[in-house]
Amino acid sequence: MGCVLAISILLSLASAASADEIRFLNIEWLSNVRDVKAMVKDKLTKDLPTGEFELSAWTARAYKGDGNEVKDVPMYKLEYCGRYYYQVAGLNVKSIDLEFVPKGADGTYSDKDTDGYQLTLARYCFDKDNINDHKDVYAALEKKLRALYGEPVASLDGSDYSAYFSQTTKGFAWEGDNNTIVKLHYSSAYTSITGTIEGVYITYAYGDKAFFEDKAALTLVSEGEGNVDVGQTDGL
Repeated sequence: MGCVLAISILLSLASAASADEIRFLNIEWLSNVRDVKAMVKDKLTKDLPTGEFELSAWTARAYKGDGNEVKDVPMYKLEYCGRYYYQVAGLNVKSIDLEFVPKGADGTYSDKDTDGYQLTLARYCFDKDNINDHKDVYAALEKKLRALYGEPVASLDGSDYSAYFSQTTKGFAWEGDNNTIVKLHYSSAYTSITGTIEGVYITYAYGDKAFFEDKAALTLVSEGEGNVDVGQTDGL
């Protein structure tokens, strides 16, 4: 695994070209895949991500906590996940997920090439360590986010129970200018098969429902049989 740089979550959350726009690592929203991978490599980790195209449902819950949904949005998804943890403000981050949607200026998109795909979401998945459990990590991150952004605009608390499954979630969302958001989210789920699985997440996101409805209306265009898998081909 490549060298991993420890960075401050305070800097990654607060830095932005506009003080009122929320960004991930100060990367401009709608930046292309190649540029984003280069900046993540420079600022956070030299690990290579894995990537895949898929039709995915965009849900406003990932952004602002409500249940509005747009189905069949074409996305290119990257995941950074190594054998060792990334360190963010001294806390363990076991994976980083990025989502891109096609620009689709001509009304079409490709699932063979990332040209024109634009960054719309980035998520840290935190884990416990030898000192802090998931609830401690959540509490520390809530304190930092409140210090940066003040009172949240939405509470994301909820629960779901059945005979074989139970899940408890809690969290908050903060809004920035230009349809930007940062969301803190804790989840604890239990089944008789998996036991209890916990996670703490910080999600940065751009976009609104109309933006993703435009993407869902794009037409798939085949790029031919000679295209290579673009998951790691640019070496970034």
